[in-house]
Amino acid sequence: MPVLIPSNDPLRTPTLDIGTGGQNGILTSPYQWTSSALYVRQKIMAVLIDAPAAMEFMENPDAQLAALKSLIELLPQTIDGLNSSVTWDYDGPAVGNAGEKFEAVIKASRAASAPSFTWADKYGMALTRYWTEYGRMLISDPDMQVPGIVASTNYVSAGSPPILPEMQSMTVLFFEPDVTMTNVTNAWLCTNMMPKSAGDIIGKREIGGSNETPNFTIEFTALTIIGKAVNILAKNYLSTLKLTDLRPLELYAYTDGVDPTVAQAATGLAEEISNAVMPTGA
Repeated sequence: MPVLIPSNDPLRTPTLDIGTGGQNGILTSPYQWTSSALYVRQKIMAVLIDAPAAMEFMENPDAQLAALKSLIELLPQTIDGLNSSVTWDYDGPAVGNAGEKFEAVIKASRAASAPSFTWADKYGMALTRYWTEYGRMLISDPDMQVPGIVASTNYVSAGSPPILPEMQSMTVLFFEPDVTMTNVTNAWLCTNMMPKSAGDIIGKREIGGSNETPNFTIEFTALTIIGKAVNILAKNYLSTLKLTDLRPLELYAYTDGVDPTVAQAATGLAEEISNAVMPTGA
């Protein structure tokens, strides 16, 4: 049987002991077959931690916040760009004339995350229009070159407070759970997240061509941290999930009965049963 080694961080998914159970030598070890269990990358989850503080000065701030939370947590087709891979650079002098080098490490680097989301736009270009107004009001208006919120009645009435980074950006927790939905394999906490675009607003026509259902991708700025504190945050969120409610065969149906208008229409299956036979006692 394989040996599971707890992670150095007990909040994270345990790992197999790779010091035992190897199968690719001269012979395999059939009795240790399950030590070949593979890591299967799971879909990450995104959780909105903080919204831009200036959102409270927009019209219908509660609706704006609800839409942002849905866009981050429920609507994405794809989330990508999270990266904490580590690499090392080496350099050193030539040794001899054959091209050999004696190298020493000169730098360690961790990749910077650039979160990107892809959505399928909804009726009326709801998503593109949302992000366009979000960026215009909170980030920068293309005509004024300052956040449009500065002209908002609510913002002016509040005394036009300084527009600092937390006013314009959001914080999102990204994490990859294991298949038990109780452990955290990887986690990233990204703050200072601001959209670099809002989706394409274009028009086109092609005779004989088909209409389109466009997807669009937005890349965000991000200041990212990883480590124990982030793993705790992700673990705590996982603990709020009621796993006993993961019952996909017990979802509510699209409807709980026949629509009254349909029921009053022409004879259907249920009515035919009675209409096709003679009255009882005839």
